[in-house]
Amino acid sequence: MKCNICKNKSIKILNNFGSIPRSFDFNKTNIVKKYKFILGQCTECSVIQLKKTGNDKSFIPKLKWIKNNEPDEHLTELILYLEKKLNEKKKILLISNFDKKIYDLLKKKHVKNLKLLDSKKYLQIPKKNPNQFLIQKSILKKKYLKKMSNIGKFDIIVSCRVLEHTYDLNLFIKNLEFLLKPDGNFIFEIPDSFKSLSQGDVSMLWEEHPIYFTKKSFLRAFQILGYKVLSCKKYLYPQEDALVLRVKKYSKEKMIVNKIEKPDIKLGMLFVKKCLFKKKKLISFLKTQMNKNKKVAIFGAGHRSIVYFHANRLKSYINYIFDDHKNKKNLVFPGTKLKIKPSVDIMKNKVDICFLSLSVSKEKRVIDKLRKLDNKIKFYSISPDSKYAF
Repeated sequence: MKCNICKNKSIKILNNFGSIPRSFDFNKTNIVKKYKFILGQCTECSVIQLKKTGNDKSFIPKLKWIKNNEPDEHLTELILYLEKKLNEKKKILLISNFDKKIYDLLKKKHVKNLKLLDSKKYLQIPKKNPNQFLIQKSILKKKYLKKMSNIGKFDIIVSCRVLEHTYDLNLFIKNLEFLLKPDGNFIFEIPDSFKSLSQGDVSMLWEEHPIYFTKKSFLRAFQILGYKVLSCKKYLYPQEDALVLRVKKYSKEKMIVNKIEKPDIKLGMLFVKKCLFKKKKLISFLKTQMNKNKKVAIFGAGHRSIVYFHANRLKSYINYIFDDHKNKKNLVFPGTKLKIKPSVDIMKNKVDICFLSLSVSKEKRVIDKLRKLDNKIKFYSISPDSKYAF
C-alpha cells in the first residue's frame, strides 16, 4: 500500500474491516460484489486512508437517482472572500458542480473573472451532475490538460468536496497547478475527520472517501507537497465538521515540514480500538435482545448504515431495514437479503428496537413520526453525536 499523497511506501495497516458492498448497490437481488475496507495510516504525512480496491469503473453508480448531498451552509464566509478578490480583479476558477452554489451566488452580483469548469466540455464527462469520482478521475488524466489550456491561468482555484475523493492526490494537485498562476492560491473545502476518528465512528468510512484529513494531517501533507497553509477555518456540524483551507506554493528556500506529533500518529489506532470496543458492546446487546425474541430494525438505508451493518457483522441480528426514499422501496439492502420497506410498514411488522442512520438534525422528527405508528419502539442512533447514541 502506497500513500495516496506523499507516495511513501511505509503505510501502517490499521485494520481490515472486512468486505463491504458499495453504498449505491441497490438491486432487486442480493447478488452484489463486495470490496475490502483496509484502513492504513501514512508514517510520513500521518494521513489516514483507505486502500483502493476495484477498478476505475467500480465507483460509478448505475442508478441515475443516486446523488451525493454535501453540506454547504458554511460557505457564506468563503463566498464573501471570493467576492472581495473578484473586486480586486483576481481570476477565479471553480472546478466542479460541487462549487455551483458559490458560482450561482457570485454570478447574481454580475462579477467578472469567475469561471465554473464545464465538466462536459473540458473533462469529457457526459453526465450532467457527475459525482466526485468521475471529476477527479478526469483531472488525473493529462490528456484533458491540453483541452483546458485555452481558459488561461487563475489567481485562485477553488474545490469543494472533491479532494477527499481522489485516489492520487499528488497527481491531482500537480495537474491543477497547470491552471494556477505562479503566485496563486488553492482553496479546498473538505470534511474534517478528526471528531469521527476520535469517536470511533465506523460509519464514517465510505468507499468513495479514500482520504480522511484532520487539520494537522492536511497541514503536514501539503507541506510535503510543497505548500504552505495560509488560512484554515473550521465549521462545526452535529456530525462531521468542515474545513476551508487556503494554500500557496512554497519557494524552495522557505519550505518547512512540521514533525509528526504522537497524538497524530496514534489517532488511527485509537479509531480502530474504539471501533472494536463499540462492536463488541453492540453484538453483546443484540445477542441479549435476540434471546428475548426482540425484533431489531435500522431506519435509513444509506452509506453510513451499510458500512455500520457490514463492519459490525450484523447480518444475524437485524430483522428489517426501513427507508422512505421512494426509489429504494422494495430494493435489497446491499449485501443482504433484506428488502427496504417504507416506514408505514412498521405497523405490519413487530419492531422492538430501531437504530437510526440519518442526519442528527432529522432524528427527533423521524422518531415522532414513527412513534405515531408504534409508540413502544426503543430508539438508538448510530451517530456518536446524537442524544440517542447507542
